[in-house]
Amino acid sequence: MAFTINSIEIYSECKFRKVVKPGKYTFVSRVEDTNGFFGKNIMVSAIVGKNGSGKSSLLELIFRMINNLSAFMVIGNRRPSAAKMFYVKGIRADLSYEIDGMCGILKSRDMSMGLEYNDEKVCFGEPCEEFTDYEDCSKTNNDRKIELMKQFFYSIVTNYSLQAYTAEDYKNEKVCEITKEGKLTEKTETGIWINSLFHKNDGYLTAMNLNPFRNNGKIDMVIEARLARQQGGRSISITSYHFLYFFNTNDFISYFLIPSTCFPLSCHSQFDVTLFQ
Repeated sequence: MAFTINSIEIYSECKFRKVVKPGKYTFVSRVEDTNGFFGKNIMVSAIVGKNGSGKSSLLELIFRMINNLSAFMVIGNRRPSAAKMFYVKGIRADLSYEIDGMCGILKSRDMSMGLEYNDEKVCFGEPCEEFTDYEDCSKTNNDRKIELMKQFFYSIVTNYSLQAYTAEDYKNEKVCEITKEGKLTEKTETGIWINSLFHKNDGYLTAMNLNPFRNNGKIDMVIEARLARQQGGRSISITSYHFLYFFNTNDFISYFLIPSTCFPLSCHSQFDVTLFQ
């Protein structure tokens, strides 16, 4: 298996637990079905529970963590067609994943973040005692960012529920802006972090994309059809969360069959890395 999200550990001080109890939640069992429907390089997981049991809260906590890491990655880069990114305060959790047998962990400690992968340890944000032996990458160059994001993954989230991801639901969350120097400054007026995760043309600087595009919580299917054509065609599903690792172009193409379309598909990274053509 090339990539898996293994677990998320949520601490009692985390302000976004809602009904989710503190503790470690494991997403992967090590039992493999050799006669499965999907290919060997595709993994399908499900979070099952009653209404109101915290399934969405668990996933949205992961989204906030990925958003916060991405907020540091976009420093100093133009994102002309995307909303401004904000760093969400109050998260205390660890997200564990595995890429090609190497384990990684993204740590959120309120105003600080740490990323461990293999033997590398880097941190972002305010000084934190836990991260004293980590390399501070709050402000780093694009070449270094490329190396860091090769150790992470890209997420595509699709949810056509009319109640999902309405900006109004997130307006009271405390957020920070990140200066060009990589410093966190608390934002006094409203800043809604989730808006920056919808459709954008930022060369995959942001490690997550929410679908469909919503304008103040409203889905316009005419706009959605146009955006789908720009992306080379996209199937519609009710609720799905796709966590992909495809920084290795050849691996991505060998894992997934991309159907031919009448639209040219050419995606280029703002870091001058061509993902696929």
